[in-house]
Amino acid sequence: MLQGWRTKIREAKLACQRGCLDRASHLLADRKIQEFLPSQQLVDRMVQRG
Repeated sequence: MLQGWRTKIREAKLACQRGCLDRASHLLADRKIQEFLPSQQLVDRMVQRG
């Protein structure tokens, strides 16, 4: 089973791909997952997309 932070990042990635940026940003705002590199990389990609 995936660790909790991995699940949240995966949900955020799917939300981003679907264009639900509000949902993705809400999931990524959780301080518990902000320290993980995949979360930081997804935030960077979202910022680049505008």
